[in-house]
Amino acid sequence: MRSLDELVDVEGPAWPALLERFAGSPAKVRHLAPDEERGRACLMRLQVTARSTLGAFALHCGGLLLDEG
Repeated sequence: MRSLDELVDVEGPAWPALLERFAGSPAKVRHLAPDEERGRACLMRLQVTARSTLGAFALHCGGLLLDEG
């Protein structure tokens, strides 16, 4: 099992690229603030790094609202 540091402290995390995609989307995209403790716990259970899209969502996003929900 990988440690939390190994999952979070990665080269080339996916979150900045996802934010760019949200900004460039033709639909209005709003991401909700994450609960940091829950995000880290989720990342540990998933055992994927923040470099992956799934890991970035788990760590940095409390949810998404598309076109006002």
